[in-house]
Amino acid sequence: ADLDPDFQERCLPILKAAAEKGEVRPGDVAYLEDRVRVAQKRPQLYGTQYGVRHDADGNSMKDASGAMIYLLPVVEDAAGLDERRAAVGLGPWFEYETMMANMQNREPSKTPTDWDDTLPIDPQRKR
Repeated sequence: ADLDPDFQERCLPILKAAAEKGEVRPGDVAYLEDRVRVAQKRPQLYGTQYGVRHDADGNSMKDASGAMIYLLPVVEDAAGLDERRAAVGLGPWFEYETMMANMQNREPSKTPTDWDDTLPIDPQRKR
């Protein structure tokens, strides 16, 4: 439902309640939480969502080999990222990043982008 972020936002508390009852995995809630936060132009909590760099016309940008250029997640409190991920059953971010980098045909990054109030949530745009 990425084309309907309002629907995702409305579903988030329902999914959270289902996770509290053991009906869904907390890690699935984390993915939706990050998607909702990205749509709201807020930093992620779990570092699960990657973006694609776009040009001024909104077209996806590619590198010289024709591969998409991906943007690392912008996360709140990068120092506590792995602790938050572990609390919902997700592995360390670097392991996830290594998998994503392999799929995206690029070298893995050691850390995601650590948000502070001077950075825009979308690294391509000014506040």
